[in-house]
Amino acid sequence: MDKGPRETDEGPREPGSRRARRRSRGGRASWRERALAEIASLEYALERIKSRRFVAAAKRTKLDGVERQLARAREAAADKSTVKAAWYGSDVDATWSNIHQVEVELLQIAPSDELKWWSADVLARVRQHLPPQDPRRRALEERLTASGQRLLPDFRELAVRALKAAHGAEESERARVRSFRNCLFGATVMMTCIAVAFAVWGAARPTVFDMCFHDARQKAPACPTGNKLSSWDVLTTEAVGLATAALAGAASLRRIQGTTTPYMVPMSLMMLKLPAGAVAAVIGLLLVRGSVVPGLSDLDTPGQILAWAAIFGAAQEAVTHQVDRRGQEVLEKVRGHGRAFHEQDAGTA
Repeated sequence: MDKGPRETDEGPREPGSRRARRRSRGGRASWRERALAEIASLEYALERIKSRRFVAAAKRTKLDGVERQLARAREAAADKSTVKAAWYGSDVDATWSNIHQVEVELLQIAPSDELKWWSADVLARVRQHLPPQDPRRRALEERLTASGQRLLPDFRELAVRALKAAHGAEESERARVRSFRNCLFGATVMMTCIAVAFAVWGAARPTVFDMCFHDARQKAPACPTGNKLSSWDVLTTEAVGLATAALAGAASLRRIQGTTTPYMVPMSLMMLKLPAGAVAAVIGLLLVRGSVVPGLSDLDTPGQILAWAAIFGAAQEAVTHQVDRRGQEVLEKVRGHGRAFHEQDAGTA
């Protein structure tokens, strides 16, 4: 007869279902954990309202709808992400749009004696995501100032509209980050395909990407891998360019801030530099060999050739630096709870 979890020298053994839950939590993204914590907080607020003795029938119906929305948000946050969902952001949007709608619904049906607890949170959300010149923000700030920072029933609807507008702005900010991340991913895939095509083509037809330099003073040519044309010349050049691009990219990360969004923009920026450095090294050496770059004579040794490949690999930073700046601008427009209000107002004034 089974009497429960078995005892071992290390202590009681967990049931299989509990171990499975722990494994599933271990691979969950951080944004999902934050969303689930927010959902738990809203569920507590919902239960507190439902537990009140006198709740009108219309409010009970709305509370049931809020409960269903919370269930949909929890389901979206707990599901495992797929490639399609990660690309389109459907799981993120489904989670946070339901959470935001629940917050709006709770503000609409919150008892009058609890409205004062909403004022600080609503004002913070509005200031985080709406510019100072927004009429809804200005009207809400004026009413709260006149009432001593207390949210009163007579301007509850104004607070609801301002909160909905703030949520819409937040979702738009997140959508812009996702769109930029997708553009970075597409550019990285394209550059990687070009780099792979160069390597395969150079291995199959070394004469097409001839990177050997012929000096009249020397009997043998100077090539990236030695003193004769090789199918490894292009791949070696790309490896050197990729390595120096990674080094330059690591140094450029000092200018990139982290992000609390579900989309890893800083990592995507870093990944773009790698194939760009490999392609830049090959194209740069081809330009030198074709005497397109003025002031450069023929290279005499494999070491000089690889040194210039490293220089061209690092030179991709001149192009990707503009992409880094754009990425930083996109991240700065995402306003989280940690940003100071005076910084946001200065950026939108």
